[in-house]
Amino acid sequence: MRKLGKYPWALLLFTALILQTACSPASQPVEGVITNYETGEPVPDAYVAALWTGTAGGLGHGGGAICFHVEVTKTDENGRYHIPAPEIRPEYANYPKPRILIISYKQGYRWAEWVNGVPSPWDQLIETDETSEARMHSLHDVIKNTHCDQAGDGDKNLLPLYEALYADAEQAVKTKEDKKYSYFILNQIEDQTLGGEEALERYYERTRNLR
Repeated sequence: MRKLGKYPWALLLFTALILQTACSPASQPVEGVITNYETGEPVPDAYVAALWTGTAGGLGHGGGAICFHVEVTKTDENGRYHIPAPEIRPEYANYPKPRILIISYKQGYRWAEWVNGVPSPWDQLIETDETSEARMHSLHDVIKNTHCDQAGDGDKNLLPLYEALYADAEQAVKTKEDKKYSYFILNQIEDQTLGGEEALERYYERTRNLR
């Protein structure tokens, strides 16, 4: 068993290595294989989120990297995934320095992240038997790093992933703090299905009534 390092969640997006760099982020499909970090075996039925990102500037944004499109799929029985080249909104079709980032998830696994101080491959997951607190943090990290700020209605593509995260969280809940984390994930789902204002009202009501 390899020793695993612990690093702040903000570094996770960095460890999701660049999959493609092209003149147009929609120039080709996204595909690959998700494998088990320890065994090298393919991981079937894993969720894969592909985030189209670029460097802001000159298009009404203040600068820095933004996400403008996201797609979600699942791996097949051989751990393979394939996302056809999506239709990118015209304003982002030739965005500066496009990148496609990959983040994967499956219940019972977590990202390999950093191992012994070295970024591990983005396409691997580690089988884990985490405490409830650690599991909530792992799920929370997936939410944070798949947020796509300029995706518009395309953000709804994340719903199948978020619903799986919420089911995972509900099974892992042991404490009141765990429950708050699960409510946070549910809030992300309701934000897409009910709208931000109603989702927040429900979130605050649940947390107020938490016993």
